[in-house]
Amino acid sequence: MRKRLCLVLLACLLVCRAAWGALEGANSWQRVDSRYCTMWIDSAIQLKKVNRKISTWRIRPRGEAPQKDDSIESELAAKCDTIFRRAQEVLDMYPAGIHTTIRIAREREDIEGVHATRYGHGTEAVAFYVFEENTIYAAIDDLSESVLVHEMAHCIIDHYFRVRPPRKIEEMLAMHVDAHLRE
Repeated sequence: MRKRLCLVLLACLLVCRAAWGALEGANSWQRVDSRYCTMWIDSAIQLKKVNRKISTWRIRPRGEAPQKDDSIESELAAKCDTIFRRAQEVLDMYPAGIHTTIRIAREREDIEGVHATRYGHGTEAVAFYVFEENTIYAAIDDLSESVLVHEMAHCIIDHYFRVRPPRKIEEMLAMHVDAHLRE
């Protein structure tokens, strides 16, 4: 039994490392930390572009507004936390100690490659969340606050329940959060 468990754990580690390596390549990544998220952004992507793609206008709960002298990194962190808190509020789910990773790649093909490495097939999704890695994968061209809140909802739901709900129920809840993002 222990031998089988060790083999399963080793296989999971290898799959996670392969998925990470598929995105890692020769690129370096820019890191932005917030209370709820650590964003890894491909170094070829300007942080200003990421910041423009994510709007928290008319999203409550409002976080602390970044000061004019704040950096783009702190503004991105504040936006991520605002979106994450809104997802928690709509779901009325507040798992303790939750923190997720967001990987933003240059091309959609990069995240499709991660999905194919992990699951054995590509995906039509513009972004996806992997519970086992606690990571959201998205490409810069498809990035928006709507995409982020949807994937963050998956993260919150997966960490809230002791037993994860069926995927269809989870998807309905994530779509509900997206629909009520700006209310």
